[in-house]
Amino acid sequence: MHLITVSNKRCPGLELWEKTARLNNLNPVILGLDDKRELGHESQKFGLKFILLANYLRTLPPADLCLVTDGFDVIFHNAQNLEERLRPLPAHQLLFAADVFENPDQGNPYKTKFFRAPYLNSGVYAGRASTILNVLAGAFETNEQDTMRLDDQRYYVEYMFRNPGVILIDHACHHFACTAGLEYHQDFSVQSVNSVPTLTVLGNTPCVLHFQGFYKDTRIVRELYHNEEIKTLARKIMRMPSPWGKAVGDALVRLGSKVPVEKSYQVHAGVCIALLLALGLFLSVKSFVM
Repeated sequence: MHLITVSNKRCPGLELWEKTARLNNLNPVILGLDDKRELGHESQKFGLKFILLANYLRTLPPADLCLVTDGFDVIFHNAQNLEERLRPLPAHQLLFAADVFENPDQGNPYKTKFFRAPYLNSGVYAGRASTILNVLAGAFETNEQDTMRLDDQRYYVEYMFRNPGVILIDHACHHFACTAGLEYHQDFSVQSVNSVPTLTVLGNTPCVLHFQGFYKDTRIVRELYHNEEIKTLARKIMRMPSPWGKAVGDALVRLGSKVPVEKSYQVHAGVCIALLLALGLFLSVKSFVM
């Protein structure tokens, strides 16, 4: 199995990705370290992932199994048998990680009520080299500049709904898990199985963990790994909100929950309600003063 990421710079997150991969007997391939083109949330350009990945996949036997992940916020644990676990995946399908939040767009026809994590997350997925290339083909229908501007998650979501049956989502976190929106020590935790620390997410034991989103809570890495170098790297990529920031965010979510909207919209609804209340207060004070 080929483990692949695209990254055009070294950072603690990439070091953590690479070291945990090697500790799990996975052979990581990093594409793009010498490529100076824009990539990432700062530029809102993700197409480099498509271009470099497709070029690499064309060098592989079509039936080879590939695991493609983000490189800045993914770790592996108890993944020595990951290839064996993924082997039953049908050759014409790709398996993606599941997300609690719907990004970058809302309103797609997901069957949200059936799952704790209903949405596709493109930070971790697996499939045969030829299948990934087939799915990526549409990304190269125009010129390279248009490809560079593509959002990879939007592309895969749109492909999934246009081509039913090709893309699957690991809703139950059997193999992959994303932490954003899940509760630490409630939805995901570390349990000891035969004296070996084992990650449990939604009752299952995934071996690829993705700390997606702006806030990256990597405290659980300390429970999974006693290796000091691993724990140090995890601390370097941790970005937790301040107590005040978390309190404000939680208050906005609670305020937004009073409106009949999906959970992913609650913070937006909370902001709108807070602004309306502030405007009302301002107008009241203004009229009183006058």
